Amino acid sequence: MGVLVKKYIIIISALLIINGSGLLLKAQGNADKIKYELRFDNVSDDLFHVTIYPPQLTELNKTYNFISTAPGTYKVLDFGRFVKSFEAYDAEGGMIPVKQISVNKWEILDPQKAVQIVYTIEDSYDADTKENRLSPMTGTAIDDKFALINNFGVFGFFENMQKNPIKLKISYPENWSAGTALNISNDGYYYADSFDHFADSPILLGELTHAATDAGGIKVEMFSFSDSEEIYADTLLKLCGPILNATAEFIGYNPVDRYSFLMIFMSLETYQRQNLWGAGAHEHSYSSVYGIPISPETLKSITGTISHEFFHIMTPLNLHSDIIENYNWAEPIASRHLWLYEGLTEWASEILQFRGGLITMKEYLKETSMKINRTKRFNTGLSLTEVSEKSYDPAMTMEYLNFYQKGSLVNSLLDILLLDLSDGEKGLREVFIDLSKKYGKNKSFKDDEFFKIFSDNTYPEVGLFFDKYIKDTLALPIEDYFGRIGVRLIPERIPENAKPRMGLSFMPSENKEIMLRDVSAEAAVFGFKNGDIVVKFFGEDATFTNFGKLIDKSRKLNIGDEYEVLVKRDGEEKLIKAKLFMSIEHNVLEPMENMNDRQLKLFDAWKRNMPL
Repeated sequence: MGVLVKKYIIIISALLIINGSGLLLKAQGNADKIKYELRFDNVSDDLFHVTIYPPQLTELNKTYNFISTAPGTYKVLDFGRFVKSFEAYDAEGGMIPVKQISVNKWEILDPQKAVQIVYTIEDSYDADTKENRLSPMTGTAIDDKFALINNFGVFGFFENMQKNPIKLKISYPENWSAGTALNISNDGYYYADSFDHFADSPILLGELTHAATDAGGIKVEMFSFSDSEEIYADTLLKLCGPILNATAEFIGYNPVDRYSFLMIFMSLETYQRQNLWGAGAHEHSYSSVYGIPISPETLKSITGTISHEFFHIMTPLNLHSDIIENYNWAEPIASRHLWLYEGLTEWASEILQFRGGLITMKEYLKETSMKINRTKRFNTGLSLTEVSEKSYDPAMTMEYLNFYQKGSLVNSLLDILLLDLSDGEKGLREVFIDLSKKYGKNKSFKDDEFFKIFSDNTYPEVGLFFDKYIKDTLALPIEDYFGRIGVRLIPERIPENAKPRMGLSFMPSENKEIMLRDVSAEAAVFGFKNGDIVVKFFGEDATFTNFGKLIDKSRKLNIGDEYEVLVKRDGEEKLIKAKLFMSIEHNVLEPMENMNDRQLKLFDAWKRNMPL
C-alpha cells in the first residue's frame, strides 16, 4: 500500500469569544441550556480554547468537573491533567476567583455572579505523559489536517447539571468538514439532550472524505481522515457494507436511526510524532472512533473491528445496568457485566458474519478455536465478574482483553445451552433481542440483579451456568456443549502444509516498546513470557518502525532453525535462544460426520437467525 508521508506542523487556535452582549443570558427559554463555544484558527498553540455560557449558577453548581473516565474505556482517563488555564468572569468582565480542588475539579468561589467560564486544555495525542497514556481513539487530537474532539476529553460539566441540555458551536478552517452523530441546527449549533448525550457524541474535524448508505433503515455515514491516498470513506463504506447489512438482519429491527463512523488512519511517522500508544476503536451509542496506523493489513483487518463496534448499538445502548444509565463521570464505578457489554458483542459480531454468509463455517470455527487457545494465556484464577469489577485497576489491563476471548466463548456456550433447553426454538440472539426491546435505551436494570433477570426470562439452568462460568472459574465445557450441536473438539493435530512457527505475538507497550503477548506453550519452553520487552531481534535493535522488517526475517527460516531475542523483564535483560517449531493446531472445532437427529436439529438452529 502506498503511503503519502506528510510533514505536520501541529496547529490550532481557539480565540476567546467575547462579543459584549454575549456575556448576558438572553432568552428565558434557553435558561437551562449550557452553551459551549470552541474556535479553530491558524495560530499554532496546540490547545483547545473553550468558552462556556452557563445558566444561573448557585452553590450547588459551583464545581466544574472534567471527566475521570468514560464508558467503554474501562480505565482512568483524568482529562483534568491536560488543563492549562481556567478562569471565570462576571457580567462586567471582572474575574471571579476559582480554585482547583482536585485533578479534575475546579471550584468557582462566587458562582452566582459567573456568566462566562474560559479555559484552555491540551490535546492528549502529543502530550508529554509517561503514565496512564491514552489510546488514539479515546483521546483528543489537534493537527494541521484534522482534529479529534472526544467531547468528554475537552468539555466538562457543572455539578448537578449533568442532565441539562447543551449547545455547542465550533468554528474551523473553511477547507475542513465535520463528522459526528450530533444534530446541527440552522443556527450553527450542535444540540445534545444532556452531558451524557454530549459526551457520548465525538466529533471529527479536518480534511475528511465522506460517504453514506442505508443499512436496514439505519442511515450510516463514514467520515475518514487518512495519511494514505488509498483510503477513502467510500472505499471503507463499500468494504463494510456487507457487515452492516448482516448486522441489521441479525438484529431484526432498527435500534437507532443513524450511525457515524469516525476514522483516523495515520502513518507510522504520524504515530511517532503524536507520541501515540495503542490502536483500535472506541464505541459510542450512535458512532465509533477509530485510531489506526496504516499498514498493508489495514483494510483486511478493519472489517472485524467495524462489526464489533457497530453492534454496540445494541449493548450497552439498549441493554445496560443502572451504573451505565446514571454514569459517574467523576469517579470510576465498575459494572460486573463486561461479559455482556464486550463478550456478547464480540460473539455477536462474529456469528452474525457466519449466519450472514460473509465467512464460512470453517472460518468461524477456526476463530472460535483460536479464542479457546488464547484464554489459556490469561489468569485462570480470575472470574469474568472479578475482572469486570476490578477493570479500573491497572493490574487488570491485560486481563481485560480476556473478555474478547473467554467472554466471547461464554456467550457461544450460552447460545448453545439456550438452543438445547428450548429444543431449538430460541438461542442467545433471540433472548438478548427480546430483553433489549423490553428495556431499551431509557430503561436500565439493576447491576446486581441482571443474572436473575436473565435466568427468570429463560431457564433455571441458565442461572447455574452463570454461577459456574461467569461468577466462578470452572473450566468451560467446550467439548460437551459443542458436541450438543454436532461439532467435535480435537485437542491437538498437525495441520496440512504445516509451517514453521515462533509462537509469539507482539504489541506496543505504553512506552512504545515492542512487548510480547500471546506466548504459546511451545515458545514458553524457551523462556519467553507475556509482557517481555523485545530489546533486540535477530541482533538488531527492535523499534516500532523497523519491527516489520525484522519479522520478515523470521519468515525466511525453517523448522528447527535457531534465533535469538534479547528481552527486558523486570528491568533486567535476558538473552533467549529459541528454535522455530512445526505448527500444531490446538482445540480444533469441526462438524461431526455422523450427527444424530438431536444434533442435526440443534445444528440447523445454531446456523441461522430464527424468526423474532
